[in-house]
Amino acid sequence: MKKHFFVIMVAAAVTVALAGCASSRKATNTDRTSDTKNETSVIEDTEKEAQENDSSAASNSSEGTGTVQIANPWSDYDSQEEAENAAGAALTLPETLPFTYTTKINRAIPDEMLEIIYEDSTGKEVARFRKAFSSEENEDISGDYNKYTITKKMKANNRRVEIRGDSVDSYHVASWTGNGYAYSITSETGLAEKTILSLAGIIN
Repeated sequence: MKKHFFVIMVAAAVTVALAGCASSRKATNTDRTSDTKNETSVIEDTEKEAQENDSSAASNSSEGTGTVQIANPWSDYDSQEEAENAAGAALTLPETLPFTYTTKINRAIPDEMLEIIYEDSTGKEVARFRKAFSSEENEDISGDYNKYTITKKMKANNRRVEIRGDSVDSYHVASWTGNGYAYSITSETGLAEKTILSLAGIIN
């Protein structure tokens, strides 16, 4: 009887011990699962924050490198007289021009420069005349920075004029200064040497 009771007690103790181990193992697994979930949540939050920061940086970079447009300083006018009034300077041209044209454009940068453009039927510039206030000797206001095979310093009605072009029959730029003004003649189609010098000696 005592032996039988002892066996029962030992069996009960073993059962309790096994149950405790199982409970401990289950609790450990639960803690590990909880820790894993927490770690996953932290990683996901960190990745989300990094993506938001990258998106914000890209947006700021795009805004920082945006193209800045410069306003056109020129204004067009219906008549040469209106353009002259806006520029504050008058331009005297010969009554008969030594070329044919179909369109005349009157422009000005207010209080700075006057520009008169003559175009042919194809839209090419036969001649562009400019006059601007200037205190610099030999200032070139033509805006033509192309390189030509011929560059000369010539006299035109006692004016020292620089002319540039590709041949004696095709000069594209004439520029000079005098009496507080700078002048230029440019031609897309080209003007003969005699023609461009004649114009430089007349316009005022």
